[in-house]
Amino acid sequence: AGREDCERCIREGAERSDDSKQPGRSECLGGLTVFSAPIKAADKTVGILSGGWVLMEDPDFDKICQTAKSVGEDANLLSSAMAEVRIISDDEASRAAVYIRDFAGILSEMAKKSAEVQRVNAAAAKAAEHRSDFLANVSHEMRTPLNAILGMTEMALHKDMSQDAKEYVHQIRSSGRHLLTIINDILDYSNIDSGEMPIV
Repeated sequence: AGREDCERCIREGAERSDDSKQPGRSECLGGLTVFSAPIKAADKTVGILSGGWVLMEDPDFDKICQTAKSVGEDANLLSSAMAEVRIISDDEASRAAVYIRDFAGILSEMAKKSAEVQRVNAAAAKAAEHRSDFLANVSHEMRTPLNAILGMTEMALHKDMSQDAKEYVHQIRSSGRHLLTIINDILDYSNIDSGEMPIV
């Protein structure tokens, strides 16, 4: 029961802080004062910074005994521990509240930047994936007609033809093989980029 009450207290304080732009102040079990402020990224609460758990007035030992009973703790032990807690002034409490607010602001900026970095990284990874897919598809599509051209040049070289015609066909075959090597290299780079290149 105690944990749920603490979480509710902290949440309520953070919600009050969110509305007023000041740290939320709430009273925890046993009369302790807690300061809470939300940690935000892109107007979304991603966490809560809370601190304090201080006394701002003399402890109410009847309330402490009730709290101890509700959470299954020894009332005498909790009362003696509370008696040792220093009571702080309103001025100290205000400074603590401002510190919580400012620190939550710093954490919010860090969360915002982290979310932006993740968004940029995701966009870059997606662009790299699209580029890799494009290169792989283009390479495959170019190899099919190029292999047909190379096959036809091989067949043409087995036919009777003039020396000039043979030179032309040899030139076509040589250029086709060179182009096929380039296309295979592009496909290899694409596979390396996508992490799919097997090592032999």
